Amino acid sequence: MEIVIWGTRGSIASPGPDTAVYGGNTTCVEIRNGDDFLIVDAGTGIRVCGNNLLKTRGPQNNIPLFITHTHWDHIQGFPFFIPIFIPGNNVQIYGPHNHTQSLKDVMEAQMQFSYFPVNFAQLQANIEYESLSEMQPVQIGSIRVLPKYINHPVPTLGYRFEFEDEVIVFMTDCEPYRDILYNGECPAEEEREEFEEVQAAVAEQNQGLVDFAQGADVFVMDAQYTQEEYEDGKVGWGHTSMEDAISIAERANVRQLLLCHHDPDRKDEVIGRLVEVYRADLASRPESSIEFLDAAREQVVYSAKSTVK
Repeated sequence: MEIVIWGTRGSIASPGPDTAVYGGNTTCVEIRNGDDFLIVDAGTGIRVCGNNLLKTRGPQNNIPLFITHTHWDHIQGFPFFIPIFIPGNNVQIYGPHNHTQSLKDVMEAQMQFSYFPVNFAQLQANIEYESLSEMQPVQIGSIRVLPKYINHPVPTLGYRFEFEDEVIVFMTDCEPYRDILYNGECPAEEEREEFEEVQAAVAEQNQGLVDFAQGADVFVMDAQYTQEEYEDGKVGWGHTSMEDAISIAERANVRQLLLCHHDPDRKDEVIGRLVEVYRADLASRPESSIEFLDAAREQVVYSAKSTVK
């Protein structure tokens, strides 16, 4: 089983010479296992993904598309996904349940004439939708998909992909759970019991993230900020620091960690320097489960079977 990265940036596409190494497209990845495949997210990276799909698999396919959430940077490439314009294609879109708008309504709204010259009704592919429940398994050929709701300002899913003993986990736009009632400090002894209940609930939720990633051969994890940046005004924005991503991966006994959802303002040279710092730290701790760490790079294939060197 393999994961191909087609879009690595968060928030907004940032093409140019400063992002050419790690990529400037917003989120899109592809999971492959032999002839079986599926796509996760429809950021601007899905345009190139679609072109490659037509080149390698022909003009007509059954295409499973899993959406983590419907923020703009994760769906904005969908109108440029060429397979949806071709008769005979079947696109099954899976995503989180939203109490205010259906997944169908959100996806179709961005193709109103005010925003895009082709109306959704003019698409030639057959497109269907399915909202997913927590840990509701979906079988895509040989690939078993498990969704988990994670911490972000809008309903958001992380995905775990399994084939036999191989595991790939994709968990972007995720912030560790935190105590928003007491901010980690008990205000008075008479509130101790309630305070400890909150701390236990937060710990349980964070352990759930670790359990979901447990034993992953490849773990693609949100790491938009450094810890310093996160603490300096980014708390509550729905993203993980690089340091926390590494901590979650180690607690989950992950083998290969790819830091993803790169900040659009972070230049390649800065990402590279940060990766070297974290690699040096891992090298000083041989007990770590992480055999390979990098920032995710566009159009690179990462395998669950072998470790990238």
